[in-house]
Amino acid sequence: MGKFKLIALAAAFSALMALSVNQKIIVVDAGHGGWDPGKISRDNHEEAAINLEIAEQLQVLLEAGGAIVFRTRIDDVALGDTKRTDLRARTAMPAEMQADLFISIHQNAFPQANVKGAQAFYNEGSQDSRRLAEAIQTRICSSLDPENRKKAKGDKAYFLLKETATTAVIVECGFLTNDEDVARLVNEEYQRKIAWAIYLGIADYFAQGL
Repeated sequence: MGKFKLIALAAAFSALMALSVNQKIIVVDAGHGGWDPGKISRDNHEEAAINLEIAEQLQVLLEAGGAIVFRTRIDDVALGDTKRTDLRARTAMPAEMQADLFISIHQNAFPQANVKGAQAFYNEGSQDSRRLAEAIQTRICSSLDPENRKKAKGDKAYFLLKETATTAVIVECGFLTNDEDVARLVNEEYQRKIAWAIYLGIADYFAQGL
């Protein structure tokens, strides 16, 4: 599916969803970057680069649906000289932009290489974030990966979720410790598909009107 076809599909879906994302302000964060490559697969694919590609695809879809999108980064750069300053810059942006949502794109890792599949995380103290994460997870499983049995998961420790002053989720799009996930995550078509699933979840969340 080409970029323009993807835009047309997003626009058509948005019409069916009564333009639920229209005029919503959304910050899309591609995790890591610059001096911080994030996780690295055993065949040297860096998380930061994959995050950036998926974030770009998600921006295209959201803007086609009428959303106002800000990205924390559009190049291979960090937002600070240390991990703490980098994270502070990311969590500050939603408040600065008066955003409705903050979506942070990441990749996961686990000691056992057989573990795979995307999963959305939310701050346990935010019911709106929980509903958003559940909507995204539902779409990931139903439209992208029916074998994925993971549920949206609450967390108290993630700095990005704890310190962001708006509805926020982290989407771990797959495991860079799993060869099957890696092969999909570096594929441009699959990147479009997971961005589409995330977009559908966001649209569902706003369509709920909660």
